[in-house]
Amino acid sequence: MAFALTWKIEFGDINGLTDITSYVQQMNMDLSAELATCGRGSAQITINNDGGQFTPTSGTYGSTDWFSKAMIITATSGANTGIVFAGMIVDYQITMVNSKESTVTINCLDAFSLGGKTFARAPTNPDISLVIETAIERTFNGQGFANFQVIQTPTLGQSISYYSKVDVTNATGTNTGIDPTYITYGYVGDWLNNQIIASGPGALIPTDYVIGTYAGTPNVWIWNATLIDRQLNRTSPTLYEFADGSSAITTGQIPFSEIATGFTVDDLTNEAVISRSSNQSVPTGTNDASQKLYGPRSRSYTNLAASSSTYQSDISNFWVNRYGSIQYLPLEIQTSYAVLKGSAVDDGVAMLEFMQLLWPSTALWNRIAIKYKPTGATSTQTNQMIATRRLITADPSNTTIRLTVKSGADNQSFELDSSTYGILDTNRLA
Repeated sequence: MAFALTWKIEFGDINGLTDITSYVQQMNMDLSAELATCGRGSAQITINNDGGQFTPTSGTYGSTDWFSKAMIITATSGANTGIVFAGMIVDYQITMVNSKESTVTINCLDAFSLGGKTFARAPTNPDISLVIETAIERTFNGQGFANFQVIQTPTLGQSISYYSKVDVTNATGTNTGIDPTYITYGYVGDWLNNQIIASGPGALIPTDYVIGTYAGTPNVWIWNATLIDRQLNRTSPTLYEFADGSSAITTGQIPFSEIATGFTVDDLTNEAVISRSSNQSVPTGTNDASQKLYGPRSRSYTNLAASSSTYQSDISNFWVNRYGSIQYLPLEIQTSYAVLKGSAVDDGVAMLEFMQLLWPSTALWNRIAIKYKPTGATSTQTNQMIATRRLITADPSNTTIRLTVKSGADNQSFELDSSTYGILDTNRLA
């Protein structure tokens, strides 16, 4: 049998992790990365505390400083293992039904969201990946303004100088430049979202962590993230195919249990107001044909750190040319481990793809073909999509994945001779 799925839930710091899997009753993990935003990952874990192990001051873990610890959640299938969530514990609540029945709910948040809550100096490098890395590191490593409180947790490093490092991998290879002179000082999350990532525009996906060496210091905790830049197409994509079972499921197809369809009204953009900080010229891109059909639907970014006024116009055109029409498409799709075992081909291919949907580095901003037969239709249709949000619910009986999906054509770039993302009907060299 190729189907296998096990979970491991651990908390800890640079000194090691403690496995608490056997106490876990349920988990919910949410990961989202919309375009022009710094993504957000969260986890909520419900733990059995009937034995009092997690009761502060008296239990086995009673002396634990929970708010200085990381939470690491890992999924394994055969030889394939990956981190599903890595972040910091931000809330710890105990529910006592009586003296013999109790649960603990632990809430966690990814390091990039946590790091965005402090006030720090703006970086000066024009490389988006390095700007994000430097920004978050400064919030963890005590390099904010002297008069402002910086994050003193997570205490995951061995020295006061290196609590944590950040490593941002560009998955698209573009890494559009910015002009750091336009970055205003302030809260890191504000200028990452409103000035830096929106200047791609791109999306940042918090992923996992490693223990490595930083500036000559060994055993430093390093938070990882994946950057999707304006190119949108990953250089090493993962391809998924979902099928509703109206015809025989084939190898590699992931069967799904629910699909929600609708019109893409929320994404409609036919006017984009784009300007840099302190810039008197405001390039505005418009899609006149779209406005005549639907009326004006505008988005505004007026404080970008764009590298030039020409690039501001490029950003305007990016929005209005990609999102100027309303389409009827899948909006959400759900599958589960139980559905996979019950209907997928048992050759390991679909199981691996299910695992890749669990792992943050491959779950979002990859291509998904959804094959289904709409109500009343006589034939199956295929929609090319990408996922921008993934919600996981897991308990001892099952693991469910629910994806929020968007149009692949709008959120990927042209590829020469591709059967799905741009095919030429004539040999232009003949």
